Amino acid sequence: MARVARSKLLRWGVALILGCIVLAAFGLAWIVHLDHVVTREFQGRHWSIPARVYAAPLELYVGAQISANDFEEKLPRLHYRPGDPFAGPGLYRRRGGSFDLHARRVRFIDEQREPQLVSIGADSNVITRLGGADGAVLPVFRLDPPVIGSVCPIHGEDRLVLSPDDIPQLLRSGIKLIEDRRFDQHHGVDAHGIVRALWANLRAGRVVQGGSTLTQQLVKNYFLSDEQSFGRKATEALMALRLEAHFSKEEILVAYLNEVYLGQDGSRAIHGFGLGSEYYFAKPLAELDVSELALLIGLVKGPSYYDPRKHADRARARRNLVVQELGVAHLIDAAAATRAAASPLGLRPTGGTYVPAYLDLVRRHLKRDYAEADLAAAGLAVYTSLEPRAQAAAERALTMNLKRLDAASRVRDAHLEGAEIVAKVASVAQDLCPLGIGRVGI
Repeated sequence: MARVARSKLLRWGVALILGCIVLAAFGLAWIVHLDHVVTREFQGRHWSIPARVYAAPLELYVGAQISANDFEEKLPRLHYRPGDPFAGPGLYRRRGGSFDLHARRVRFIDEQREPQLVSIGADSNVITRLGGADGAVLPVFRLDPPVIGSVCPIHGEDRLVLSPDDIPQLLRSGIKLIEDRRFDQHHGVDAHGIVRALWANLRAGRVVQGGSTLTQQLVKNYFLSDEQSFGRKATEALMALRLEAHFSKEEILVAYLNEVYLGQDGSRAIHGFGLGSEYYFAKPLAELDVSELALLIGLVKGPSYYDPRKHADRARARRNLVVQELGVAHLIDAAAATRAAASPLGLRPTGGTYVPAYLDLVRRHLKRDYAEADLAAAGLAVYTSLEPRAQAAAERALTMNLKRLDAASRVRDAHLEGAEIVAKVASVAQDLCPLGIGRVGI
């Protein structure tokens, strides 16, 4: 009897050992597979960047028919703000008919302009003076070409990719402080963070903290779905560990700041802090102040719940909590924290999309001449001949005349409709939609 029992135990033991060996082999194979996926996909990572469409830049020269008031009216549309122009690009100062402008770095179809200080004079009718900071006369100066739309984002994703040099130090430190305080110490998964989050959630009786690291969040966004399951979380943790084994903290942080979801603009998903800055504040990331950076950092927790356009009070409270944490961590001083907490949200106005019919014409031309994959993902810059001043004047004239004709009409409950075409008479066929194509830096 004892011999039979020992024989059964031996068989069970052997079966258990063999089962463990098989499971270990499958587990090892799975880890090797995930390691291959992580290294292959992340090393050759390429974000989908849709083509952006630009209107023609406004050219300034002595004698150009632009008054001082007209000129100042155009600057906010190009996201220039009043301030000390010597403090950095994107600022201008007006004194009567004189303007000092710190122009941004801008890519035109034929050249890239580096940031520069420009002095401009204008009276009630025309530009009267144009010069550089050194006093040299400028024959012509082009303002930034305004973006009028984008083309075919894949899966609705849109972003402006940041290089490491584009990322402000306060954003680097702030995102780690709020989302992953031990980012520089852990290896992809933070056991301390998981225990701390579990304890905080148990004490609150609800989910108030998450235990995912920045690396895990990047893995989920970049490789996995939003499925809530133990298997997906286990895969996420393993991939995070392998990602950290192969890539530096700097590479992972930069990728996270380019990948993270920050909101929705209709069917277009706003990804990354580069586009988030343009979408919410209409200016480059480098020009954001403390309150604006804090708002973007706060959005990471829940872009829909803290949407500043739909839930301003929630967004303000979340922003101020981030500001408070930045102050406690001595990333900003007390005065800066007080100013940031008292600041309005400062969001850019919604809308402002130029001429949908013109954009439709541009898209048709592009789809005829370029591969859809390039339009959707290759980061092309499309320069058109659309002149916003002429477009605005034509729209005003059309609206005014339609109202006048409607008022004179004897037909009740009927309204006239109209259309407009703006073209150079000498070359109508060419000027309806001439395109220049460039490639933005990726």
